[in-house]
Amino acid sequence: MDYLKNISLLLLAILGVALSGCATSGSDVSRTSGENLAGLSGRHTPEAETAFTQARVLWKKSLSSASGVEVCTEPEQAIVLLDKAIRLDPNYAEAYVRRGLARSELGQREEAFADLTTGIRLHPSAEAYAYRALVSIRAKQVRAAHKDLDYSLEKDPKQHLARNIMGVLALFLENRPEACTQFQQGCSAGDCSFLEAAKADKICF
Repeated sequence: MDYLKNISLLLLAILGVALSGCATSGSDVSRTSGENLAGLSGRHTPEAETAFTQARVLWKKSLSSASGVEVCTEPEQAIVLLDKAIRLDPNYAEAYVRRGLARSELGQREEAFADLTTGIRLHPSAEAYAYRALVSIRAKQVRAAHKDLDYSLEKDPKQHLARNIMGVLALFLENRPEACTQFQQGCSAGDCSFLEAAKADKICF
């Protein structure tokens, strides 16, 4: 069916290019946890926060993805900077999450999962669970992805990142109606980029 081809294209954009590793879909850990991209938050050492901020600015809006999410322009450089942030402050949860996303961008699934797990241990946020679910989807670990998305939504039922990634998982399982439902809920919660991408590819109407 034509929509299956479109699903593959959308998954490629979301999983392979956009959200695969250095992506945020507008609900990134640093913003939701109070990280100030223009300065320092004071929650970590100044040197660690500076390195984190330098890494964070490498995430930019994708011009090639219809989903309208962010991508990491230089994942290798992001990892170097985040390594420094973590070395300076081993309890920097957001840095572990970001490094996991950058590693996922490079296809380093096991390392990405380990970083996200450490980030969750340090600060079990709804967003961190959602991002780890994304890494699990890329590794075709459906059960693990479902579990983390459930945890994420338990912590914040209105969190759009988990809803949209739940839609990505539904597309991965070729369940278009469920995907559209989740994308619609994600849109209602504040991020319509996934729904708009699905509509553009005639997956949702």
